[in-house]
Order: sequence, then structure tokens, then C-alpha cells
Amino acid sequence: PIAARVDEASDGAQALAKTLASVPDLVITELQLPRVDGTALCGLLRDDKHTQHIPLLVVSRAAPDMALAQQALAAGADDVLPK
Repeated sequence: PIAARVDEASDGAQALAKTLASVPDLVITELQLPRVDGTALCGLLRDDKHTQHIPLLVVSRAAPDMALAQQALAAGADDVLPK
């Protein structure tokens, strides 16, 4: 069995705060989030020396839109997967 703790956030700003506070092993986010969207979240996490190493996975209904996927990848996402 693999033990994992999952933390959830109701919006991108809360996700950023929780990630900065706990520095998880992986962040999975949606592109379309209130307050701070997933692309911005990826960029903010990549710009912080404490979180820049964390793998960032974006899972989104908008992912088939290549422009949105490319924006997320350019912001620092490691991969973008459709829901």
C-alpha cells in the first residue's frame, strides 16, 4: 500500500498558500480556478525557490485547447492532461 496525504484547495490562491506552507511532493491543478488560475499558479510555484522543484500536473477540461496547454507548459507545468 502507498500512503499519501491529499490536501484540497477551493481556489488557486488557497492552493498557492497551502503549497508554500507544506511543500508537497506533487501538485495537481486545474487550469480554470477562481482568484489565481492554474497557469498563474504554475508560474508562481516555479518562481519560488522552495517550490520550483515540485512536479506540476495540470488536469483540465480545457486541456485539448492547445493554446491553453502551451501556456500552462510555458508557465512551468510538467504535463497537461485532459479530464
